Formats: sequence, C-alpha cells, structure tokens
Amino acid sequence: MASRNASSFRKADFFTPYVTLNQGIRVWVYRNRHLGTYEKVLTRPEDFKKIGRNYANGFDFSHRESENVPETLKERSKESYLALNLDFGAVDILETPEHQFIVLEVIVLLGFLMSGVG
Repeated sequence: MASRNASSFRKADFFTPYVTLNQGIRVWVYRNRHLGTYEKVLTRPEDFKKIGRNYANGFDFSHRESENVPETLKERSKESYLALNLDFGAVDILETPEHQFIVLEVIVLLGFLMSGVG
C-alpha cells in the first residue's frame, strides 16, 4: 500500500456522516439473552455545558422496562455480540428520530474474556 502525504487527504476522509440522535441506549446481553436496557437521560440540566451525553454533562442511565424495549433493539444487540463471538457485555446504540437503531460500540468486559486464560 502506497503511503499518502497528509495534504492529499480530503477534508472528510476520516469522518462518518452525522447521525441525528433521538436517544442513547445501552443494552446488556449475556449468552444471547437480553438482560436489561438503559437510556441516557438528562437529569442535571445545569451541568449540560458542552457536547456529549455523559455524566459530566448531566446525563445518567435510566432503566427501561423490558416490555418497553422494541424486539428489534434487543435482536440488534444480541446479533452484535454473536458476531464477535462474545458472551457478556453491553452494546451502545443510537436511536434516530426515524426509530432506526445504529450500533455505536460493543463494550467488552475484559475480566470475563480473560477468566479462562492462563
């Protein structure tokens, strides 16, 4: 593969399209079972001072009852873990205003991965 000079990159070579976020969701999975779903909720608006839905900016996770979680969301989470041949962890998902679910990241808990090593 030929190397490229930094000036040859286009402005958008390292960016993905912006996704309008309706909701940030974390789904916990264990061996193809849905354990629980949490959504990010702004609980401390006075701390929301910059971009990012995290604790420092006033967001916390709020439990969503299983019967209020769409099956497509549960399935997308389980598929993500099965694709990586993992047993346990969480999947962070973005829900768009059109109610599409986009996997943002799969959270791997190393202690569980390493338990059979050594």
